[in-house]
Amino acid sequence: MKSKFFLLLAFSLILLSNSIIAQDRIPPTINYSLKDIKGEKKYWFTKDLADGKGPLDWADRGYGLSGDSSQAEDLNWVKTIGNTQSYFYNGDGVLWTVRPDGKLLQWSLFEPVTSRQEIYKMRQHNLLGGNYLVWSKSQDTAMFTFDFFGWKFRMAYLPRKADVTVRGDNYLIVDADKYELYTIDIMGQLNARYGNKELGQVKSAGGTFFFTKEKLFTVDSFGYWWDFKLPLSYENKQNGKTNRLTSYNDVAIAGSNYLITTSGNIIAFTRLGVPVLDTIVGPVAVAEIAQFGGNFFYSRQGMLTTIGSDGTIYTYAHDDAKTKEIGGIKNTGLNYFVSTDGILYTVDYAGIPHSQKEKGKFDDLMATNFLKGKARTK
Repeated sequence: MKSKFFLLLAFSLILLSNSIIAQDRIPPTINYSLKDIKGEKKYWFTKDLADGKGPLDWADRGYGLSGDSSQAEDLNWVKTIGNTQSYFYNGDGVLWTVRPDGKLLQWSLFEPVTSRQEIYKMRQHNLLGGNYLVWSKSQDTAMFTFDFFGWKFRMAYLPRKADVTVRGDNYLIVDADKYELYTIDIMGQLNARYGNKELGQVKSAGGTFFFTKEKLFTVDSFGYWWDFKLPLSYENKQNGKTNRLTSYNDVAIAGSNYLITTSGNIIAFTRLGVPVLDTIVGPVAVAEIAQFGGNFFYSRQGMLTTIGSDGTIYTYAHDDAKTKEIGGIKNTGLNYFVSTDGILYTVDYAGIPHSQKEKGKFDDLMATNFLKGKARTK
């Protein structure tokens, strides 16, 4: 009995220490755009990541990932995961977070469960995003973010729902007339970017990307944005055809790290915000896609297609050992879905699906974190 008590106490202290680190942090103002994906700028950016350095200062994040040899393995993992952490509320009021490696963290160990009534209110009046949540509960209103370990942080900054014009999975556009873009990186840090008038002209949005009339913008895993002038040429090596993405009107399905065009071609986005403009997959029949989430979609024929954080596309046949028991999908999230028989599956940063059958049934999900279509824009 004593051992259980000390174990729970240890978990509580870990949670408290992470909360103190993240509490009341004002987002820094950073005006940064990596517009040129060719040449030296791209080389500098990717080389720093390959050396274990992010564009942000890891040491300031409270994880000791920089200069701490004991955390070296975690840092190597972070370099590949992309921004795919997420969460959901089950029908019993328990918050679960889903890490990029597909593992789950059950928050009833750390905080009281939430009533169904409160969750209904949250769905109606609050902002749910891929790795953030703005929640008004009683007299308390707060913004929470989630990091790649599955930890939950409370932010000092709070955007008003009325001012939010676009919701992505790792970004918010707030008060478009003032051109404010807020991004949430893999560490759960809220970052502010200001001054781009094009933010007031967003036409359509996906999880890590959005469109204006003339450009495609992407937000990478470290909270920086990139922009690409339209049209973009891309090649399908399966049929040898070169196509053009001319505007947001060409998009039939917007996931988190991918989009599918009206002609069925898939454009994936890497964790560095770079669109993959050639693919050996597809084109797919858009009408045959039964369900889709942040990093996957599922066909009416029972084939699961996933998109890794490096932009690689994987297809699992209906009789594959990892997916043959799915049968159908009734709920989707950023990196998870629930099958028709209530089994939760997670899709990790490498595009590998994982059955969470041992966790029991999840056939009563009350709040998922994946938005579709017009739910992303005001």
